[in-house]
Amino acid sequence: MKFDWNRLEQALGRTLSSDQRAAVNAIATEYMLLEGAERTAPFKKDRDRWIDNLREIANTLESNLIQAPCHDRAARDGLAEVQIAFDKISLAAYGTTLPLEDVASFLKSAVAACDRNFDDRPAGFGDDAPVLKGIQEGRQWKELVRQLHGRFAAWQLPSNIRNDADTSGKNSPFVEFFSALQRDFPEDSRRHTQSVPALAKAMARALGT
Repeated sequence: MKFDWNRLEQALGRTLSSDQRAAVNAIATEYMLLEGAERTAPFKKDRDRWIDNLREIANTLESNLIQAPCHDRAARDGLAEVQIAFDKISLAAYGTTLPLEDVASFLKSAVAACDRNFDDRPAGFGDDAPVLKGIQEGRQWKELVRQLHGRFAAWQLPSNIRNDADTSGKNSPFVEFFSALQRDFPEDSRRHTQSVPALAKAMARALGT
């Protein structure tokens, strides 16, 4: 990714070293790759809806393959026939097979494991479970703000994202730099471009400040 470093440094009011430029370039390039995937991927609510549909299928399989054969002769006979056919197909394809009851149990367990990993599901599944955050619109942009803010703070460069109107009447240099940086992004990858103050507020929200 090529950036107009003269314009960016003028916005910041500081000169960046070659290593600092390379770090900013790497962070911005990663953002554009991940943001593009985020934009074209299903959103989190769509993923959750798909998992909910699969849960219904898993419950139906459990009912038909495990519960019904326990008290229904026709279900037992039907299960036996399907199991024979399943064994032939599975053995030919993979050299092994497994009871259809296990297929239902494994699928239901897998869906339940996804429930435990959803960060917006009710708590109570254990704090040690990994978080599967899924796709959420705008997450990569917030991560871009956080990464650049962290780097600038570590470099002891301007990293304040609040409006400085009380002293200079201008936005903070870091916000001006970020605004200039976004102008080098593809249009679809830019966020909160209506004004620099609006951008500053969005950046502050991204940092939780």
